[in-house]
Amino acid sequence: MTLPRIFIFGSLGLASLIPLDASATETFCAVIERTDDGFVTVREGPAANYSARGMLVPSDQLWMDTRHCRSDFGREFCDEKGAWLFVERVFPNGDPSRSKIKGWVNSHFIRQIGCTND
Repeated sequence: MTLPRIFIFGSLGLASLIPLDASATETFCAVIERTDDGFVTVREGPAANYSARGMLVPSDQLWMDTRHCRSDFGREFCDEKGAWLFVERVFPNGDPSRSKIKGWVNSHFIRQIGCTND
């Protein structure tokens, strides 16, 4: 997998929306959907009972990976159903400490957007 060097995101109002189809690609750009509590928790594994690695807010833009299995944190975690997706990188709007967050998020809370690279 080759990650783009630079991401340039357009205005969210102008971003082209692409239907989320995990079988269509391994990586894509996304944003966090608005939630009742205002954030989405990133987890160590693909389920709500795994340890939290950080929190994302709706203004954050994400580089996502749809592979079902990952071993980024020492042991392999898999989600064969595709209900959880992996956050490779965060492009935060505000707090730069969120840029280092990696982990699993429930796919229900993200929306795929178009992205460009340079």
